Amino acid sequence: VKHLKSVQVSTAQGERFMHGGQLDLARLHGVDNLLDGENIRVKCQDEFLGIGKIDLKRNQINIGCIIKE
Repeated sequence: VKHLKSVQVSTAQGERFMHGGQLDLARLHGVDNLLDGENIRVKCQDEFLGIGKIDLKRNQINIGCIIKE
């Protein structure tokens, strides 16, 4: 998965992601040049949380798979 782009999220956003919530792309920094349907690593404080899937129509990251317990 290291070949995937990654995004750093805040602690609150990380909790939201871990509990099944989508992340609003407008509230994230450093998420340029993303493709619709692209997989992206979601990290919080450099800890890998899981894989998100970009949804440009809804301007959000949906959960693909959560790795951290």
